[in-house]
Amino acid sequence: MLQFGLVHAIIGIPLGAALALSIGGAYFMHVYLRSYRALPSQRDATFESTTAHTVYNAMIVTLVIVAVVLDAVIAAL
Repeated sequence: MLQFGLVHAIIGIPLGAALALSIGGAYFMHVYLRSYRALPSQRDATFESTTAHTVYNAMIVTLVIVAVVLDAVIAAL
């Protein structure tokens, strides 16, 4: 779990953000292990974890877009 955040820190993400990413990493690991226990397939478990990560990223991008649009609308008023 901590490794997930530290890997992000190595590539230049600030330490606080990298440690916060460890929480997401723990969730993705949980998804992987839950899937692997249900059907012992590394391929399927990796797909499940990757799907969770993609949905997570889409939610973040959507949140940022909404925030930018709201900021632009408020600034125009």
